Amino acid sequence: MDLITFILHDSPASLGNVFCFITKQSSELITKIFKKKFEMISSQMMVIDLLDSPAALKAHLDMSFLGEVSVFWLTEDLLAQNPIVHSFLSTYGGPNFVGYTTKTVPAQSYKGLLITVPEEVTYEQFTQLFAFIYPSQSVKCTALVKQIFKLHAVLTLPSALLVMHYCILVGTRSEAFLQDWVPTLLNPERSLFILSSLLFAKKEQQFFQLWTRMSADYSDPFWTTYWSEQLFKATLFCSFMQAKNYAQAKRVSYRLPFSFVQKDWKLFSIEELKRAHDHLYVIDWNIKNGLTAHFEHFYLHCMLTKNS
Repeated sequence: MDLITFILHDSPASLGNVFCFITKQSSELITKIFKKKFEMISSQMMVIDLLDSPAALKAHLDMSFLGEVSVFWLTEDLLAQNPIVHSFLSTYGGPNFVGYTTKTVPAQSYKGLLITVPEEVTYEQFTQLFAFIYPSQSVKCTALVKQIFKLHAVLTLPSALLVMHYCILVGTRSEAFLQDWVPTLLNPERSLFILSSLLFAKKEQQFFQLWTRMSADYSDPFWTTYWSEQLFKATLFCSFMQAKNYAQAKRVSYRLPFSFVQKDWKLFSIEELKRAHDHLYVIDWNIKNGLTAHFEHFYLHCMLTKNS
């Protein structure tokens, strides 16, 4: 079943007790959809992100008070720390309902409902999702949504949720939003990911070609903040990988480039990443004191330093 078919289904309880959303990207939107779909069954959804043992999860899911059912959402962190949970979920038959996301399709013996999540949504899919999550507000934002999709044929799920929030806030004051904010919010999302991938892969020529086109899209303070987050996460990731703590490495890998997580992390030492982060402090000080940022020096330092 695909995501849109799921939200349009009249009776989700008739589809089973376990709902597995197959998606390559983390998205708050999926959690909101699941919660909204089951709000008539249970007014509150319990999010489980930490357990003492897989047996504790079984105790939660098997419990029913006076015949009332509950709705549970399992976080990615929980599943990463307890891989055995997948086996339990594959045969779980109630009484409660549970949802979660996974990047890989479960084995053929899996008995839960598999829901495929698109990486990007079209205008039609977006309007269906918007109307499902925010029915009253979506009608008021119809004109603004049409204008946004004239600029962007598709949106990623994180971008879709972001657009919903901004449309509700902006209301009818859309002209300035479309002109000044939409390009900043949406245009560089994929390009930022590629830019970061090229930096961590130390592909100098390709990186600077993209940087030349993108550098003016954001202010200098944005770039220092963005690269600071990337380096901080990269440092933690490398540290956990070297310690063979793969579960923790996966937890901090969100928003890091896929190529870095797969192989390019080996190109960097932890000390090298720390020095690069220290370089950003110098750039930040220069910006705050009216001096030139010189991001190019920072990029060259990251790409030309060899991991010893």
